[in-house]
Amino acid sequence: MSAADRLGKARRVEAVQRRLRQRADHVLIQLERDEAAAAAERAAVLAVLNDECLSPVVVGFAARRLKTIDAEIVRLAGAVAAQKAKALEEAMRLERAERSTSRVAAASRAEAERRALDETLEALIARCDASFPPA
Repeated sequence: MSAADRLGKARRVEAVQRRLRQRADHVLIQLERDEAAAAAERAAVLAVLNDECLSPVVVGFAARRLKTIDAEIVRLAGAVAAQKAKALEEAMRLERAERSTSRVAAASRAEAERRALDETLEALIARCDASFPPA
């Protein structure tokens, strides 16, 4: 496998890892938004309960709704924690892929420089040999 092929492969792997990290970050953001929405809904239900006029009428409904919202908040908190761990893992994978790509790119550049030097030396030797008559 040539250096250019290795570099292309490393760049593709890095691109895939970047997409996986972006996806993990998007999922985390969505979960955090859902968690914030549930907290806002909980606050709204509590505000209705604090209203002295409506409180006696909606106590049963509000209690059931608060239990549902609290269960959702607990579920979302667990999902956010798990997704944060996954996002961190994806970030670490991306970082490893980036380091690998940079190593492969450096090796590719070194190989290209060696090849260019070899070609220059071969051309120089060929020119020097051309000026001498054959023995």
